[in-house]
Amino acid sequence: MRNTKAKGVWGKEEVSSALPFSLHRGSKFAIQIFITDSDYLISVNGIHFAKYAHRLPYTSVSTIEVKGDVENVSMERGEVECYPEHIPGFNPK
Repeated sequence: MRNTKAKGVWGKEEVSSALPFSLHRGSKFAIQIFITDSDYLISVNGIHFAKYAHRLPYTSVSTIEVKGDVENVSMERGEVECYPEHIPGFNPK
């Protein structure tokens, strides 16, 4: 599910169908968010998952929230030359 909260109010939720791959409890996974001028492109384990149009200027976004039964969440910021980027340790099928 994707959504944006602006001025304390949540917008309309965007929901995707089931993931085209399986995530298993206790397994590591990686989410990449590639920012373009008009959209966020989201991949999971190196496989494109969703496109989410900017509802606010991306320069004003201060928080990304991950909900669910997850632990040890970390974030890295960087530039990539292609999307989705190959993530060492994850082999897309």
